[in-house]
Amino acid sequence: VPPVIQDAIKITITLGIRYLWVDAYCIVQDEKEDWTMESQTMHETYRSALLSIGVVGSSSRKGGIFQPRNGQEIGKSPRRRPHGILDTRGWTMQEQYLSPRVLSYAGGQLFWDC
Repeated sequence: VPPVIQDAIKITITLGIRYLWVDAYCIVQDEKEDWTMESQTMHETYRSALLSIGVVGSSSRKGGIFQPRNGQEIGKSPRRRPHGILDTRGWTMQEQYLSPRVLSYAGGQLFWDC
């Protein structure tokens, strides 16, 4: 199990949330048929979620969510979700706008949007 998924499991358990939906495991990756079918109901998945976890600065699942804090960056980010590699992926827009709450991790900082 990649570190980013292990960290998401830790967050879910710590928050007392019973279920974790991971798109990389629930949608067959690189298979157009499965994506076409599953994408039809993604809006319901995100709207029904208690929250979405965003790993803003990680470029892969191998990096993990918990990163050392960068003291030079603290206070520079606006009060809303920070910008990072996650913003370059078009499919993440639905997570950001359809989820009722988003818990984002970036540069050792934690951001909460609702």
